[in-house]
Amino acid sequence: MCIYSQQSKLEKYQYIIVPNQFDFVNTVDAYQTSSLTKFLLQKNGFPVYLSNETIPDPLIESKCAVLIVTIKVDSSMLLTKSYFEAKDCFGKVIYTSGVGKSKFKDYKKAYHESIRKAHKTMTDFKYSYIDVSLIKSKNKDVVAANISDETYEITMKNEKLAKEVKKQKVYKKVKLDLPTHVLYAQPITNGFQLVNSKPEIV
Repeated sequence: MCIYSQQSKLEKYQYIIVPNQFDFVNTVDAYQTSSLTKFLLQKNGFPVYLSNETIPDPLIESKCAVLIVTIKVDSSMLLTKSYFEAKDCFGKVIYTSGVGKSKFKDYKKAYHESIRKAHKTMTDFKYSYIDVSLIKSKNKDVVAANISDETYEITMKNEKLAKEVKKQKVYKKVKLDLPTHVLYAQPITNGFQLVNSKPEIV
């Protein structure tokens, strides 16, 4: 199994939807697997909704700012293995957690232990959403709802560059706004005297 976390760009994702029923159980939120998954992902800072919950309108407008996170289970007679899988709005897997294992025979205990252990591997899965639509860009096609990784990186670099240029302009302005009444030292018999630009002895 591949770990995609190193390549993931979580800044593009505003919230998470968790299915209210996973494919390894037969009923909605069986053994509280969906509820547990929601609870754990909220610890990572994400707004999380079950698929049967009402999602706020502002979030619905950004359909591709959502991650669909499911639990995948590989069970045997002796061991239950679980891991988190996150997909974008196009169904592309962008993150896979490490595997959590449990030797419990009881289904609920086995699922809960393995899911919790898998979640502990998600140390790099943190909420860091950036609304790309607010970033100034000459490319009018750049929108938060549908942005390629390449365009995203270019946009972020341009934004960083713009901030640096702005800092330099502010610095130059401060230098130009410095007081213009400069004094000059003129040598005299016993030392120096200060004069201004008129010139007048100060």
